[in-house]
Amino acid sequence: MTPLVAAAYDQLGVAVGLPNGTFSSFEMEFCQPRARSCRRPPSNFPLVLFSPGWGNPRLLYGAMAREVASYGFAVVTIDHPYDPSFVEFPDGTVYQAVSLDTDNTTQLESLTQVSCTPSSPTPLMASTSRTIMFGHSLGGATAAAAMLQDSRILGGINLDGKLLDPVLNAGLSRPFTLVGRPGHSTDDPTWDVFFPALRGSKALLTVSNTTHGAFTDFPNLISSLNLTLAEAARSLLESELGTLEFGRIGKVVAGIVGAFADLVLHKRVKSVFTKAGDPAFPEVVGTSINV
Repeated sequence: MTPLVAAAYDQLGVAVGLPNGTFSSFEMEFCQPRARSCRRPPSNFPLVLFSPGWGNPRLLYGAMAREVASYGFAVVTIDHPYDPSFVEFPDGTVYQAVSLDTDNTTQLESLTQVSCTPSSPTPLMASTSRTIMFGHSLGGATAAAAMLQDSRILGGINLDGKLLDPVLNAGLSRPFTLVGRPGHSTDDPTWDVFFPALRGSKALLTVSNTTHGAFTDFPNLISSLNLTLAEAARSLLESELGTLEFGRIGKVVAGIVGAFADLVLHKRVKSVFTKAGDPAFPEVVGTSINV
């Protein structure tokens, strides 16, 4: 995480019983693209776009994105300036969250002036003709909305997010999958409206022992600390993140995205998209599948 984003989450961590500085201490290993071991002929990997949940930075999903990339995808995570507490650009420019007055057109126009230039020294080797998109919470709704507007996105996945109009009632003709916590539809009736409106291959999958907050890097990050937490702190974390083994959700999501890409790009139906399920992912249950 960038320093400002990490500092903001350090405060949240302390509130639930984690040591101060927890998020500032995290580091992620990456391959050095100019090293000999990473050199390979140029390839065009399928492109996977990811949109985070409301108020969350993309950096809160970095480990999950890396798991997805390990399946052979170029993964691009998207930050939405003015939504998370901080979005920090490589040149040091910082955009903070704002309360948006949607009736103020001057304010709206100023917020659309955000731009950036690519900061990576390595070209993105991705095939934009083979693009799928997934997102968590509001990011899942964003994936559906983007598909309605952009036919280049061939398929989408919503991780435990509430759907919004116009896509809620318009539906989609291309493949889409809803992945959620147990009992999601009880709390969110939009899934019962949206699923029948999907006219392409579709699936509704439940991940056992999860909550809404489980579909982030939080469980993975906490698992990596190897902390012995007080019972009160552990109970609080489990109420927010579920009881699925911490560190497991990234592998589960990556497995679902990988199988979904096979379905969308190659018309291959992997076992996670069958009623029998995939033994490698026993926590994933197919509630309704039509592929």
